[in-house]
Amino acid sequence: MPGGRACSRRYSLYKLYINRAQSAVSQAGPDWSWPVDPSKYDRSSDLRRDEASALSYLVSRQRRCGHFPSWIQKSLLRLTIVIDAVMTAIDAPKQPRGGVLTVLILEMHQRQTAFWGWTQSEWLEILCASKETYERNHPTVIGDSRHFLVAGMYLLRVFDEFRKLGIIDRTALSCRIFGRWRVEGAIKRVVELIRSWGYGRSKAQEVQWAVCTALLANKSPHLEDLTVNLLEAERSATTVDSHRASIGVLSRALAGLGRPFRVTATTPVRGIHGMVSPPNGSSGWIDGAPPALCSPAVATGTIPTCSRRPGGSPGHIQIALRLTSGPANSRQSGWPWSAG
Repeated sequence: MPGGRACSRRYSLYKLYINRAQSAVSQAGPDWSWPVDPSKYDRSSDLRRDEASALSYLVSRQRRCGHFPSWIQKSLLRLTIVIDAVMTAIDAPKQPRGGVLTVLILEMHQRQTAFWGWTQSEWLEILCASKETYERNHPTVIGDSRHFLVAGMYLLRVFDEFRKLGIIDRTALSCRIFGRWRVEGAIKRVVELIRSWGYGRSKAQEVQWAVCTALLANKSPHLEDLTVNLLEAERSATTVDSHRASIGVLSRALAGLGRPFRVTATTPVRGIHGMVSPPNGSSGWIDGAPPALCSPAVATGTIPTCSRRPGGSPGHIQIALRLTSGPANSRQSGWPWSAG
């Protein structure tokens, strides 16, 4: 039913949608810097005797709710203080915040090592290739903690293989890590430009994926920090043709925004006014686009006249992005035990 689809879209977590009717709200704020410095914490992978005892006690008494006894809090302070800091940095709600701690406690007890020492393979085993497998492996955990665990460990610089996690919402992940308004601003700049060239809504949504992937890979929310080598690496890493093509479109958009990028792509792309790249992939086209789109005019931000609809006006091709989500959750302090 239409109402059901609207409800589902309204409650999508931090997902950006292309929408012509409503402009994105620009939000000024401080420049982004890495919110948590892992070097300030004790990152020994060996568990102390009191830490191992505390973990064993918590695992043996698992239940749906409750708080740490004072001696547990004291024994695990070295491990929980940094988790508290990174969950606060990503503004994690209370329930998934507790779920993250639950998973880490269970895994540290099972492996008898602190999470600082886990390899990328071990993290992939814990985070799983899908949300469904993750939830089956951690049936006692309340709430959707996987997304927050990935974001937190990314910021602690212990895990960044997000590409190997199967289908994961990269827009939501990048918004959680870098801040919603920063990611929204980066997407808006790119999408507005490519829509003015004649690309349709579906391609704009694919380019949104490319933007968020590139930001996560580069560990920065700034388009200006992206490099051609990084885009080439990401394009080589994906086997999905539409994703490879969207990275090519992103490279041209960055050129249009003042970044001299060229990433070769041969996949034809259909814009809202016809083919933007030739069906035969002729060698005269760059990144699947006419040479005009990679000309000095594009590098200076000038929109090619060939991309405009005959008789059309700029007002007909303006787009905006709308972020639909519930009210932001307030930051929580303390660590409730949420398992059972």
